[in-house]
Amino acid sequence: MASIQLPGLSTGLDTATIIQQLMQIERRRLTMYENKITQKKETRTAVTELQSKLYALKNKLNVLSDAGTLGAYKATSSDSDKVTVQAASGAQEGSHSVQVKQLATANRWVHDGLKYATSYVGAGTFIIGYNQQELVIQTNDQTTLQDLVTLINNDPDNPGVTAGILVHDDGSGNAYHLVLNGKDSGS
Repeated sequence: MASIQLPGLSTGLDTATIIQQLMQIERRRLTMYENKITQKKETRTAVTELQSKLYALKNKLNVLSDAGTLGAYKATSSDSDKVTVQAASGAQEGSHSVQVKQLATANRWVHDGLKYATSYVGAGTFIIGYNQQELVIQTNDQTTLQDLVTLINNDPDNPGVTAGILVHDDGSGNAYHLVLNGKDSGS
């Protein structure tokens, strides 16, 4: 069923326009309240963000207030494959450079020599100290210089020493020299 409208029929007033204007006034008040709610939400979000940033600042200030952190220095190397560095607790501020003039070489020891590679070295205990380790080789009266080289090179407890025979006659008649080389060197 359709409604019947008779605007201003009994009073002569345009009631439809009056009602429409009253509704607009009410909508304005509602819009004002909605705007205030939006503004309060934005303010609350801004305050929350500010609190978060202040908390982060407080944490950073706590780190700075620690005397150990404030006075500590960090050491860095431009090429840690070649040089490693570390700052000690009493380190002074500064910039330092390292220049490598010579690489480390492996240790080498040369024996005074024997007449032949098949000469007997004698019975006893042969002790080699290397890399803070000792290699102990037992020899008997039948052990030759060649045997000693083999015993050293094949010992499972060898800490990194290679043995060989150098043939060099310096006029003494002892041309066969036991040579011991350390495997570790500079790089």
